[in-house]
Amino acid sequence: MAERELPILKASSTGPPHLPPFEWERQTHHHKYLSSLGPPAPPEGSHSATGASDVTTEDPTSGSSSVARLRGNGQYKRANDLCLACRTINIQELFSQDGYMYTSSFDALQGCKLCELLREMAPRKYRGNPPQADLQLLIRRSQTSMGTTRALLGLFDAENQTIPRFDISVGTLEAEADFEAIEAIKRFQIPTFQAIEDTSSSKTLAIIRGWYEHCTVHHDCGVPIFESAESVQHADVTVSYPTRLLDLCAFVGRLDVKLVENPTVRLPYATLSHCWGPPSDNMYRTTTANLSDRKERVLWTELPKTFRDAIVVCRYLHIRFLWIDSICIIQDSASDWKHESATMAEVYGNSSLTISADWSKGPNFGCFHAHPQPLLPSHKQSIQIQGPLSSRNSISLYFCPPKYSPNLEILEQTTLSGRAWAVQERLLSPRIVHFTKHQAFWECRECFAAEDLIPRKHTWPKPKFIRNIQIWHDKSLIVDMWYSWVLKKYTNTVLTMATDSKLTLNFAAGRLVAISAVARLFYRRLNFRYLAGLWDDGQNFLRALAWYRVVPEDENLRSLTYIAPSWSWASVNSHVLWSAKTATFNRNISVVEDVQVIHDNDPFGQVSSGEIRIRGPCVDVHTLRDLADSGKFPRASPRKVTIRLDYSSVEPPQFELIVLFSTSWLDTVFYLLLVAPSENRPCCYERRGLVEMEFGERGLDVATLVSHMKTLIVV
Repeated sequence: MAERELPILKASSTGPPHLPPFEWERQTHHHKYLSSLGPPAPPEGSHSATGASDVTTEDPTSGSSSVARLRGNGQYKRANDLCLACRTINIQELFSQDGYMYTSSFDALQGCKLCELLREMAPRKYRGNPPQADLQLLIRRSQTSMGTTRALLGLFDAENQTIPRFDISVGTLEAEADFEAIEAIKRFQIPTFQAIEDTSSSKTLAIIRGWYEHCTVHHDCGVPIFESAESVQHADVTVSYPTRLLDLCAFVGRLDVKLVENPTVRLPYATLSHCWGPPSDNMYRTTTANLSDRKERVLWTELPKTFRDAIVVCRYLHIRFLWIDSICIIQDSASDWKHESATMAEVYGNSSLTISADWSKGPNFGCFHAHPQPLLPSHKQSIQIQGPLSSRNSISLYFCPPKYSPNLEILEQTTLSGRAWAVQERLLSPRIVHFTKHQAFWECRECFAAEDLIPRKHTWPKPKFIRNIQIWHDKSLIVDMWYSWVLKKYTNTVLTMATDSKLTLNFAAGRLVAISAVARLFYRRLNFRYLAGLWDDGQNFLRALAWYRVVPEDENLRSLTYIAPSWSWASVNSHVLWSAKTATFNRNISVVEDVQVIHDNDPFGQVSSGEIRIRGPCVDVHTLRDLADSGKFPRASPRKVTIRLDYSSVEPPQFELIVLFSTSWLDTVFYLLLVAPSENRPCCYERRGLVEMEFGERGLDVATLVSHMKTLIVV
């Protein structure tokens, strides 16, 4: 079955009344609606078409379907750009066991907006020729991991309903509806596209609470990474707890909070992921001078708006404690900052929820965002169907074109995504509620969800992927994940934004520290040496050196201050990629004799120096050119040479190349490190780039370079 991204089926509804943000302290029960992430379950025997994300397709033979037959008639009247068959679709029959009789010829679906949309999304072989047999239009449901369902619209053979032709993803949208229509929507389990006006509304907060409660009950996202649900249930695991937390219930009946150290009551806590904004003397933070005051009382009126909004969310969700980095870490204490930054994996990994202020530029902007008008697709972008009910009233359904369902790349294009620390905060958090300018998004280790309920694709892998490293037996795959995914995302979303000189200088000191919590997590599984952002397993460290930057070479993006050795990706302000995976190695040509990194008692934090001693075939650039020009390569000259410079520079005559490894059995592809004499360390070299050389099918006899063996120290 070829599942296709298609029009989104939409309907309207209104939600039940919800509690105001601060009423939760006086409530002892929850509305039944809030126990799930969607509308109430349909009565037994009914069928659903619900919008959600993260689809798991059901077998079409399961019976959870409705059928509308496409018969070869071809004669219909047009009105409002819809054929008669589409205009008279009966919603009740469509979701009934027998289905709705759809009398339109598949080879004549022209002029009707809905028919043309179906035709466009049909497989190519069905578009030009009439089908040999009657086809049925079938709507069936597919269960999702969030407890809701998603509708799939597809074409089937009339004589054999178990053979699907194609499926269309179907979701929901808002339209006008009377009371009976609303009840029908609930009965057929067609949820609505939310008319999002303000993410601080009780409607939005109730949706978030539904997400949160469903996840805590039905998912194991709260289980610490590298632990099992069974061990946690039997109290075999001692869960780490933050040193300091904000107590949101310190003053009954008041909005004020206070900072508590080493709290004896270990209840669930939330964390805040936010942008600090530009440095300012008025920045709200904890220092050695005001620590005692923070522990006495934190006035609500003095808190920045982002912090107040996060507290509102916590109180609505019955979460008593909140961790905010600028308040819970003593900012002018180097020892406290060092100690607390080393526990970030536990702070975020063990939190019950992370509140992510994605759109906010600083602490005074807030988490919530209001819209003057609801964000709904225009009628020009959608197709409306007035479906009659048995009472002769009607319900409005809309089919919305696929382009209205954007990917969730919006989460990687926000202000917060450019903050270095935010990458690991997102990776480590078991549950996150994202507040963007448009709406709220949910992200846990099991699934994604959006406030408008429209299914979306996501560019990040399934959030639970980071927990999968505990079950992978091949550690080389875990190392590949570090290079090809974690650092790829980190350098793409963060380092590419550090091109401004001020931002570069401010960010430089924390570049390795900001990803250190994830590195510690990987270390627990790998137990390899961690060297300035690279892993050394004793065999494949050469592969770690095969990175290259992907920005234009005319941009000089070498850090102005020392961050890391030149052979580390952290030494450049750029998005970086790795050329070859560990699993593709044929053999190492050179040998890493020694690697040394100097750091301040934290191998995962900032480094002060480092060097590699490499022995292998080494030639200067001019000699290599002479070999190629003179035809002295025993089999063939390089078919292709790709040179990727780390930063723009005038080529010095002392440029040298050292052969690192080959990635093919016939030695047809080689990777070489481009180095030049160091300006700061005598008798040492600095990395300047990476070179890839491709030879013909017969490859290169490496023995021709053995006479040029050399030992280099690269710093």
